Amino acid sequence: MLLIALILLIVEYVESSYYTFGLTRCDLDHSFTIHGLWPNQKEFCSEEKFDVKNIEPIIDKMELNWFSCYGNDTEFWDHEWSKHGTCTNFTQINYFNKSLWLYDKIIINNYTHFCNAKEKECELYFDKNYNIVKS
Repeated sequence: MLLIALILLIVEYVESSYYTFGLTRCDLDHSFTIHGLWPNQKEFCSEEKFDVKNIEPIIDKMELNWFSCYGNDTEFWDHEWSKHGTCTNFTQINYFNKSLWLYDKIIINNYTHFCNAKEKECELYFDKNYNIVKS
């Protein structure tokens, strides 16, 4: 019975959020980097192709805060744009810029304390106004 109540609480918590913000660490000795900004319940919303030229003004910040632990950064950003960014109604630079802004907000407000120190992955939930959702 307790397990069912816990599952319902988690579902309610996730459904009350609008965005999931994924963080990752390449290993447990390093700080978090961005995995992605994901509108809940949506994936691959358009065929718009990622073009790294669209994010040239922010490329230095992308390489600092949104790098791949497992391969090529540009391919990682392409994947995140195609799967999630196309569902945000943002332009490519606005999607990545909003994600960088939210990452700064997470770090400044120490929202990473919600993350498990023994895990490489962490998901934080935000409403439409980018306020963290707490249960």
